[in-house]
Amino acid sequence: MRKSRTEESRESLEALISMVQQAGTEIRQIYMKLRPSILDDIGIVSTISWFCREFGKLYPNMRIEKEIGIEEKKVPEYLKIVVFRILQEALANSAKYSEANLARISLKEKDGKIELCVHDEGKGFDFGQVTATKSLTGGLGLVNMRERTELSGGSVSVKNEKGSETTVLASWPMKDRNHI
Repeated sequence: MRKSRTEESRESLEALISMVQQAGTEIRQIYMKLRPSILDDIGIVSTISWFCREFGKLYPNMRIEKEIGIEEKKVPEYLKIVVFRILQEALANSAKYSEANLARISLKEKDGKIELCVHDEGKGFDFGQVTATKSLTGGLGLVNMRERTELSGGSVSVKNEKGSETTVLASWPMKDRNHI
């Protein structure tokens, strides 16, 4: 390098180093949102409580009521991340689209199944229009919830009417612990 460009090159490299460090920080933050370490450290029940508190900080106009009616040990390890991601997606949809002031979530054991329910009292949406759209933004969250649930052995239903509330209900059969 010519002597006159040395200072300019150094400044460019310092700026590049700063951008790479920032990108690394952002990647870690994204990863934490996708699979928070608390899920592995203390389980799904505590993670739900933590997530609801964090969600409330981002969306202070939406109150969340939660009901946990299942013991941690009854939720299989492979299912914990699935439950978390569906909860995360369903609440994000409520916050973005429903204009709801209240969301109710529950995770419980019911009729031999593990059941996750996310219900908001918002304005709903046109399910057919959202799922029929060909764009990458339309209905992708719903598709992801369905795929996650079905690939993990469960089923999901979305009940809603445009102008009314929305309920996402995902359930998985409880398996005999001796066969897992």
